[in-house]
Amino acid sequence: MNSDAKDGAYSPEDFRAAQKLPESGCEKYLYVKATNMFGMNHLKWALGLHAQEAFFLRRTLLVSRPMLSPGHNFGRRLDVPWSKYINLKGIFLKIDNARQPVKVKRLEEVDPKGLSVLNITNDHRVLRGENEAYDLIVRDDPDGLSRGKDRFYDSVKWPCDIWSSSEIERIAAGVKAKLEDYTAVHVRRGDKLHLKEWKEKHPNLERDTQPLQIIETLRRILPTANRIYILTNETDRNFFDPLRQVFDVFQYFDFPELRCIVEDECPDNHFLYEIEKRLFSQARDKIFTFADREGKRLSLTRDIGTT
Repeated sequence: MNSDAKDGAYSPEDFRAAQKLPESGCEKYLYVKATNMFGMNHLKWALGLHAQEAFFLRRTLLVSRPMLSPGHNFGRRLDVPWSKYINLKGIFLKIDNARQPVKVKRLEEVDPKGLSVLNITNDHRVLRGENEAYDLIVRDDPDGLSRGKDRFYDSVKWPCDIWSSSEIERIAAGVKAKLEDYTAVHVRRGDKLHLKEWKEKHPNLERDTQPLQIIETLRRILPTANRIYILTNETDRNFFDPLRQVFDVFQYFDFPELRCIVEDECPDNHFLYEIEKRLFSQARDKIFTFADREGKRLSLTRDIGTT
């Protein structure tokens, strides 16, 4: 590796050589202590960032249970392991068109006794000497998204692929087989309509996600669409009834194996959402709620967003 500063800071050139470095003889660890609760998209995005940092530092990433927001689960808090949602052995980074696996372990698998530990804040970039000297680096980062105030790690984009758990894959495959050839439509409403900051950012969302407008949009951009699966955070089950007069429409509650996930004594809407994302990704045609800046995807509204 090249050194770009007397304090032992890493340089961008070190990123380009990271995947070629040999493994160290002694296993070292990185653990990001995130305490704030969020939805699954935020948590998986953060997990991808932690995977990048751990891979670059040649460390095994330690993970604790995901801090899932009750706000995305009918006000119910969950205390479940990551393995319910993802395959911890299926986390990869795409570097120079090659897929590089990231070593991940559950926090409880590692005994901290005898390990030298460095505790750092969320705005601290790990230095070369620190990485060499300590067995375990613990980053205190409440939101899980900060890795140095100078945003050094943001200079290199390593896409992260996180495999779903086998249970999510099994359930999604069963529902997909029943749907056969279908179009998936994501309709984001709920929080995006009620919070002032989102209403200002997405001024067309309310109109563009009305049932009659969705029908018009579908007929315009996918005139041959017939069988539709809708994934949405709209809580009114009858909201999309007008579409049922035109299309063969399905939602989660049309499938017992999905309905029971959120209608039993311990609902897990995060789990349902991960299954529905798999259904969305495997659909013949996909219609997002929001447009992307590149204009590459089909969407219900011209407002720019992520889903």
